Amino acid sequence: MPILAIGIAGALLFFVVQLILCLYVKRTAVKLIPIYVVLFCMLIMAADFAGMIDYHGYFNGTGILGLMGFFIVGISLIGEVLAWVVYAIRMKTQVK
Repeated sequence: MPILAIGIAGALLFFVVQLILCLYVKRTAVKLIPIYVVLFCMLIMAADFAGMIDYHGYFNGTGILGLMGFFIVGISLIGEVLAWVVYAIRMKTQVK
């Protein structure tokens, strides 16, 4: 349960940061920085998770932590996707 709470807090944080960047920054490369950060963290967690099963077939603690981190970062990615959806809806409904 605490992992879910940490993931939701991360999702809210990334949602707010991504939405502020989408609304107030003109350059697309700058808008994508939080996504690059989350994808990099997911890559690190996936590499850590890849070592979850040792050569005897047993689980080890490092892999379990990698799986939990991957779950937390994945939930944070959902916050960024929601920010882009809100931004897209705002841009479509904006009167010119």
